[in-house]
Amino acid sequence: MPKWLRDGEFKDDIVLSTRVRLARNVKGLPYPNRMTRQSDINRLVGIAKKTFVEHADFEFIDFGKITNIQKWILQEKYLISPQFARRKYAGLILSPDERLSIMIMEEDHFRLQGMMPGFEVEKTFALVDELDNMLAKNADYSFSQKLGYLTACPTNLGTGMRVSVMLNLPALNMTREIGPIVADFESRGLTCRGAFGEGTSPLGDLFQISNEVTLGFSEKEILKAVESATREMIDLEKKAQRTLYEINGRLVEDRIFRSLATLKNARMLSTKEMTSCISYVNMGISLGLIGNLDHERLYSLIIDTRPATMAEKDGKLLPEAQRDERRAELVRRALT
Repeated sequence: MPKWLRDGEFKDDIVLSTRVRLARNVKGLPYPNRMTRQSDINRLVGIAKKTFVEHADFEFIDFGKITNIQKWILQEKYLISPQFARRKYAGLILSPDERLSIMIMEEDHFRLQGMMPGFEVEKTFALVDELDNMLAKNADYSFSQKLGYLTACPTNLGTGMRVSVMLNLPALNMTREIGPIVADFESRGLTCRGAFGEGTSPLGDLFQISNEVTLGFSEKEILKAVESATREMIDLEKKAQRTLYEINGRLVEDRIFRSLATLKNARMLSTKEMTSCISYVNMGISLGLIGNLDHERLYSLIIDTRPATMAEKDGKLLPEAQRDERRAELVRRALT
């Protein structure tokens, strides 16, 4: 189980996690994709170390000294982006509980991230805002009075902030109501993407709501917009669950308990099948049909049984068929 997910307070069982990211750059230095001098990279690393390692209890992970599997594991835990996982230099600053991290030399000089279990928009932002205040004491940010924080990608201009909330939406997906809702959100400057971010399709019934635009809106306005959209989505999912159960309770029960039986008894499980089953079992918990399982244990399986994370436990990366066998074994063990 990733550290950031432990002791998760799922005040609303539909939300898996909340993430807030801030993009920041140092004045006078080229953006990472155009940075060629090692001295510039060393300067960024030095600023981050001085801020978070020397004066706070954070760890520095040098990307020149870890394996590709170790980078992949960090990505599977949602601690770094896929783009950053391909980096061969710079590194990651990580808090002891892994809920706070700073990517050095991703698309921007610094990507400050807060990750928390459940629906915690304000609390997550407060943590990342404190990181920003700490870093600002040692870094002269690239900033424009007209455009706000200057970033490598124009879509991040302004606050440089992305707020993302990951939700489990089996009923809305099952009734195909999710399509029109996603279109409506996009018309309001929000996106609803797959569980693993931009460019991906949903894995099972996991969707991620985030703000699309950062320029022209204050941090408070962005937080409010994402929080409001998330609450709206939660209400719609709960309504869809109740309606489905009232109209065809046997079908819903069959889907839920068939999924539970698969998780407890399958000898081979792909990530897609496992995640889909977990979505329905979580719905069973929400409807009060299953009382001996908790969301934290189920959600942790989505990360604990991904390829690189399993490779760390087993000492090697298994072929796909063997991974499916190993995944099924780990899930059975976790649910007994």
